[in-house]
Amino acid sequence: MRLREKKEIGQKHNNLKNNMEKEESKHLEFYKNNNNDIIYWIDNTDNFGEFLFTFDKKKIYNLFSDYPYKLTENEKRIFDKENPYWRDFFADRSE
Repeated sequence: MRLREKKEIGQKHNNLKNNMEKEESKHLEFYKNNNNDIIYWIDNTDNFGEFLFTFDKKKIYNLFSDYPYKLTENEKRIFDKENPYWRDFFADRSE
């Protein structure tokens, strides 16, 4: 094996290792604003300023890019009921 090939393999290994460490460092914390809420809000310690939420801790929505477009009719109804501030904030999106 040539020296250049060894260096390329070493670099690929380092890149893979770095990517794995980044994935492991992601830490999501789920919480509810009220105990009887259906929606979980998510604290993502790796990204400041994201407003993420979920209904099932599996499919995660980004408030600013996904509401209301990617929510089902039922999800939107629940979200609007539990979050009147955001419903009013984004009222122009529902027209």
